Amino acid sequence: GSAGITNLDTMAMAFDLNMDKIKLDSYLPPAAQSPAGPKGEATALSEEPLLPLELLRDFNVKGQLNIGQLDYDTFSINNSANSLNLAKGKLNMVNRGALFDGSYSANTDLNASTNTPTIRSHISTDSLQIQRLIIMALDRDLLTGLVNLDATFTTKGNSEKELFEN
Repeated sequence: GSAGITNLDTMAMAFDLNMDKIKLDSYLPPAAQSPAGPKGEATALSEEPLLPLELLRDFNVKGQLNIGQLDYDTFSINNSANSLNLAKGKLNMVNRGALFDGSYSANTDLNASTNTPTIRSHISTDSLQIQRLIIMALDRDLLTGLVNLDATFTTKGNSEKELFEN
């Protein structure tokens, strides 16, 4: 693949990378133990800023990353195609791949050009095996079947609290 600076004046960057296989578990820190609290107790949402808005406004990056097989925990994503375009605080990410014997795609836009960033994400799945998804998420075998999903999520803000409330 390739990666580099495409414009020295604006420090615009680009990348086009291909990878056969990666096991993410090898690159992540051990999972933190969550504090034991009463079941069902709500955790307070943080009001701390999540995104470095000024940094996002200054970056100009365009690229793609294709991964033949991405392994994480107990599942694999195959033929993952990922693109990113960031300019003037506006980020678009597109992700596609094969997962749980089906496929998924996600198209996410983040507009960080203002002090109240907005996020819009369109997610679709085709024939994902729900059983494997439920076992991964809940560690319980509750049902079987296929999931076809077409959903769009929107929110705004720069803290857990703002994002949840919008």
